[in-house]
Amino acid sequence: MRMYRNLLLVISFCLAACQQVPQATAPNEPIAPALPQLDLSQVPAPAELTALTETQRKTFADFLKRSTYRKYPLEERVGLFLTEMTMGFQYDGVTYTASQTMESNAGNCISLALLAKALADEAQVPISFRVTYRDPVLDIQNDLLISAAHVRSYLHGSVTVDENGKLQPENSVTIDYFKDSLDYLGPRISNDTFMAMVYNNYAADALMKQDLVQAKAFTVAALKLDVSYAPSINMLAVVLRREGRFEESTAWYEYGLVRNPHNIMLLANYQLLASETANTALQQRLQQTLDQLPESDNPYAWYSLAVQAEQQGQSRQALHFYEKLLAKAPYLLPANQAMVRLLLQQNRLREAQIVLKKALEYSYTPEKRAIFEQKLAGLRKLQQQESD
Repeated sequence: MRMYRNLLLVISFCLAACQQVPQATAPNEPIAPALPQLDLSQVPAPAELTALTETQRKTFADFLKRSTYRKYPLEERVGLFLTEMTMGFQYDGVTYTASQTMESNAGNCISLALLAKALADEAQVPISFRVTYRDPVLDIQNDLLISAAHVRSYLHGSVTVDENGKLQPENSVTIDYFKDSLDYLGPRISNDTFMAMVYNNYAADALMKQDLVQAKAFTVAALKLDVSYAPSINMLAVVLRREGRFEESTAWYEYGLVRNPHNIMLLANYQLLASETANTALQQRLQQTLDQLPESDNPYAWYSLAVQAEQQGQSRQALHFYEKLLAKAPYLLPANQAMVRLLLQQNRLREAQIVLKKALEYSYTPEKRAIFEQKLAGLRKLQQQESD
């Protein structure tokens, strides 16, 4: 049910056929480094990912014609079809095409979004996407720490243009697994950026399988759609670094940080490249930037950095990042537990007690309350023993 992956390396982590398509740049727009020249013939086109079979198209068309639903606007009928079709929808970590998703009634968040786009295109209903954030899901595989984000789809009855020339959708129907349980809404994204997210997801899967050729191909496909998309800039830099092409990797990190100077994943992975190339000055500069970063629209991004710092034995840094996270998401159970663990390791009992009491305020389920009450009781017992 989760969406595109931002990769954060915990440790260190062709064929000339398709030329880079020149992209128009606005005045003062940073120019991207040249994309690797690769054969992308094995990368499915966006239209292939959203294509439905003739049987599926007929099933959908028949649903839209049902007399029961004729009184509803078209976008609502599309939403009702998705609601009815996805009852019993099974989460599967694999990213499926729209057709595969409809056939199996399973998939992850990107699979559902691809199906929503396929149906919206079939019914000629405008669709848009928005990045959203929930409690972080972290997965450590091989030497990669992967954090997952989420995307929400909107079906629109009409779209107007405001005085700045921007599209303003109206009468939206929301398509989402988590309509009522999202913590933060991120930015709206274009269809090209959404498809870049899809390709980036495939690239992440390939990278986890140690398939650098596939990972690079999907990443290049993503950047051809949106050369400013930070997760794919990060992904390409990671792949290039794994290939030992440090200068090219550096160029992509520098470009990415010009466009996204506060992107946590770019900064953290670039710092690992600086470490691998023994560039101490760059390491220190990037660390200073990380320490002084402003708040992010995704506070959970700090979680990945905190976990990484803790794994590397950098307790001070880990505490710093956990504190930034908990300032925005004080209810996050794993972060509270990690904070207490680190404080206890440093024998900072009073501060650990404060964290536990704060965590209790945001523990609404019996299970969470039991965890923190047990820890708080143990801490009080420890303090009493020390005072005796």
